[in-house]
Amino acid sequence: MPVDHRFWNLPNVPLADPKFHVPGRIDLIIGGETYWMLHTGKKVLLGPDQLFMVENRFGWTMSGTVIPESTSPPVCSVSTQIDRLEAAIQKFWELETLSSGPAHSPEEKSFEEIYATTTTQESSGRYSVRLPKSENTDVVLGEPRSIAEQRFFSLERRLSKEPEIYDAYR
Repeated sequence: MPVDHRFWNLPNVPLADPKFHVPGRIDLIIGGETYWMLHTGKKVLLGPDQLFMVENRFGWTMSGTVIPESTSPPVCSVSTQIDRLEAAIQKFWELETLSSGPAHSPEEKSFEEIYATTTTQESSGRYSVRLPKSENTDVVLGEPRSIAEQRFFSLERRLSKEPEIYDAYR
């Protein structure tokens, strides 16, 4: 459908399709698995409730919703390979189906028993471990939450010194 773009405030950048507003032949369809390899990460908002311009290796493209000059009903097309779709659905159902076998392997069961018999949580929130070979000796592990918070804040301080890495981390 033709799109009236005369009132858009388009920046002067190289467009992937300089005649994007005129209906024409489709040259290339890029799948989702490839799109992000082509995307540079740059985007520009043309205004509130308007389009985005997104840069990729072919140039800048438009993304968003426009009201075409015609009022014909919208059309949506999907293309997929049926065998891949069937395999994906089969894998989904296998993951979603609960196993009727034992919940834990014998090794996992052994670990659970050792943990239950050697580890206690004190009212302060600290964990103590009684080691089997050392009688009446407790090892205090500390308060896991406070240790995790200290490590988190330390990481935040360290990353804040490198804004680009910190933004990627967030």
